[in-house]
Amino acid sequence: LSLARSLSHARARSLFLYLRRSCVRCFGGPKLLRWRTAKMTDAGAAAAPAAADGGDHVAPRLGLRQFSRKVADKVVHFQMLRMAGSVLVWAGMDARVNCLALSMPSRQDGQLPPIAELLGAGSEAGPVAQRLAKRTGLQCFVSVSVPTGLDVLLPLIEKTILAELETMPEPDVPDT
Repeated sequence: LSLARSLSHARARSLFLYLRRSCVRCFGGPKLLRWRTAKMTDAGAAAAPAAADGGDHVAPRLGLRQFSRKVADKVVHFQMLRMAGSVLVWAGMDARVNCLALSMPSRQDGQLPPIAELLGAGSEAGPVAQRLAKRTGLQCFVSVSVPTGLDVLLPLIEKTILAELETMPEPDVPDT
């Protein structure tokens, strides 16, 4: 993951292993996960493997988008990994990961979703993850790397993320 470039190797590996364990049912097992992540295309979806019986293709269960947008005269880079029921979003101006927050939609209407800060403390990623989880109903992992003093970009970054999520299809969940 280019998301983990600024993390130490050990922290990046433990983050990847955590995400892999928590989402393995979405990918169809560890071997298929390695195959799918190796076969990512720049179009944004995983290439579908052939079915075991040689028939139809298996639908992609993972979507990846990397893009850059000009937000208030600043270029912001985005990377979004869409899984069934969840999304991992990184947005920033440079290749750093200072924080990572997780928020899940609340089961009760009207309540704000809970936030867990996985990396960093007191960052701007927590409230962004909370609002994204409330609006989308998805489990949201969010990392936002915006320099100090440019926090006014956060609502515009959030709006860009929401617009892009609307165009990303929900990956299929395998029947168990």
